[in-house]
Amino acid sequence: MKKHIQILALATLLAGARQLSAETVTLVVNAQNPTQHLSIASNQVAELVSFQAHTSMNLRVQKDGGVFYYDPLFRQPGFFLGSELPHMLWPLQIAGPATFSFAGQTNSDGRFLDGYCTFKITPESTPPDKTIILLAGSKGANIYLEMSTNLFDWSTISPGTYSSETNNLFFRIRAEKLP
Repeated sequence: MKKHIQILALATLLAGARQLSAETVTLVVNAQNPTQHLSIASNQVAELVSFQAHTSMNLRVQKDGGVFYYDPLFRQPGFFLGSELPHMLWPLQIAGPATFSFAGQTNSDGRFLDGYCTFKITPESTPPDKTIILLAGSKGANIYLEMSTNLFDWSTISPGTYSSETNNLFFRIRAEKLP
């Protein structure tokens, strides 16, 4: 039984590690697929790592109610519509939620102009104020998992499976430095 629990714990750890890795997504536009879209969640960051397109093509970014056009020719932001985003230079990095739209165009001869852009999508790192770090050489700390139903009264609990049909449950991890 103990071996099965260890294998399950290892599988869970590996699945979690896989979710933390970067993913590469390439949007390709051509006559068959003239427009491509990519949406990222609030816990993701997208970095534009390559952009191969005709100079008249651009990348449309929707974020925080604003629309931003990325100009590949100068590798810097173009013009803004709606609320302005901060001025960003290459590489273009956007934290989610956001939606990217990439559209091909036809030239003056009526020929479709193909293009592609590639993004590296990574999970957003944990903010420093939400992380417990024990430095090498420190005296250490007692780490507690706590639960509350009202965010005021906290009880120390053990890791496990929790559910409730009557109350919301809130969890936190607390560190208490050793003297």
